[in-house]
Amino acid sequence: MLGKEVEQDKVAAAALAAGRTALARRDFATARRELENAARNDPSGKRTGAFAEEIEKAEQEADQEAEVGRRMRELEKALTQKHLADADRLLDELSRFDVPRVTLDSYRERVQESRDADQLQEKVKGIEWLYRKHIQEKDWFRAREAADDLARAAPSSPRAAQMFAEIERLEAAHRREQAVEQGVRQVEAFIEKGDVPKAELALKILVQMDPENRHRKRLEKQLKALPR
Repeated sequence: MLGKEVEQDKVAAAALAAGRTALARRDFATARRELENAARNDPSGKRTGAFAEEIEKAEQEADQEAEVGRRMRELEKALTQKHLADADRLLDELSRFDVPRVTLDSYRERVQESRDADQLQEKVKGIEWLYRKHIQEKDWFRAREAADDLARAAPSSPRAAQMFAEIERLEAAHRREQAVEQGVRQVEAFIEKGDVPKAELALKILVQMDPENRHRKRLEKQLKALPR
């Protein structure tokens, strides 16, 4: 009987050693087979009880790691696709696991950065809409105010500088257009009064400003028809 017990102890010890080796490499199926082998040679369960608990704990940890890994992959996807509600939910779920706080804080910062970027984008869209409205209305003052707002909202963006350049160009063109229209009215007024010298001078200035003015031929014809 003693010889048999000694032999069983040897078999149990060898099985447990093999089982722990398998457990170290996360081979749970092999570890459990070795546990069963050891248990057959350990009727009292003194040797195998602790190892069974080790396997159970390791499997639970592996399951938890798998769940954490799955949620982290989903969180990365949510951040990439800017699904921030899903990202918040996954962060809350991850906080219930044994995840390092520094990892959770890093993800929270990324979620907040994405949320801030979305909010900034919406703000910029609103400013752009107002800017275009003021440009169409030729309200250069308010257009410049919109460009200033965008410069403050997104200081690293080149868009504000582009806005100011566009305002300068459009305002200059508008002033030139107004000056040309005023020049046409002046020529017409002098022709109506029959003041040939002033009409000729005003027409000359108009042609210098706008050689291809659509009223040029008409005004020249009217001017020629005036008595000298």
